[in-house]
Amino acid sequence: MKKIKLTKIKELKNALHPNNIPVNNEYIGYMVDEPKIGFRFNVSGDNPISTSGVQEILENNTFKTWSSIYKIEYLND
Repeated sequence: MKKIKLTKIKELKNALHPNNIPVNNEYIGYMVDEPKIGFRFNVSGDNPISTSGVQEILENNTFKTWSSIYKIEYLND
């Protein structure tokens, strides 16, 4: 598994779960799988997270879910 930092960079205007996770919130942990359209993105670790379903893979290691846009930064162990 790859160690990452996942940051919520934007909440969508029509978010499925509005105000669920604050913008700029960061999660450091291990990426279970690469983001896949139609599936939740999961990060395991001390502060795990499971996003809503991925809707689109964007540029620069970002992806859009039903509620937000997230950025993945890959970290060294």
